[in-house]
Amino acid sequence: MRRLTAVFLAGAAVLLTGCPAGPTLPPTTSGGGFFVSSFVSFNLAPRVVAPIAQIKLTWHEDLSGTAAGSAQTQNITTNSAGIGIASNARVPATWNFKWVFSLTAPCLGQNQDADVLVVDSDVEVTCTVTDFPRRWLQRQRFLATPSLLIR
Repeated sequence: MRRLTAVFLAGAAVLLTGCPAGPTLPPTTSGGGFFVSSFVSFNLAPRVVAPIAQIKLTWHEDLSGTAAGSAQTQNITTNSAGIGIASNARVPATWNFKWVFSLTAPCLGQNQDADVLVVDSDVEVTCTVTDFPRRWLQRQRFLATPSLLIR
């Protein structure tokens, strides 16, 4: 009975403590940080500044070299010029940039990975919105379809 109780308690302890979720983050040091510039491009036109965008930064991995800064997840908000600051974010490293809020609704949820190589560098994050009018697509499909009536 005691043996069964000991096995049960050991199993319960393992289940309650569990395993850590996600990768173990490296220790935080000083000397990191970079800028983030947010842009939007409509229908493959030249991109324009996307002001007041909230972007979630998630660290993936350090790149070669001695990395400095914090690997903690950060939420930054760009200013009216589309520029935000990732204060003491780890560099050089690969980060994921996810649009959490934007004045351009289709940008929400878009994300991309980018390598940040140098402290104080400017990482440009672009949301691409392709929203062609339905009639234009139908017209293009019609023009591209060969006609069987013409011989």
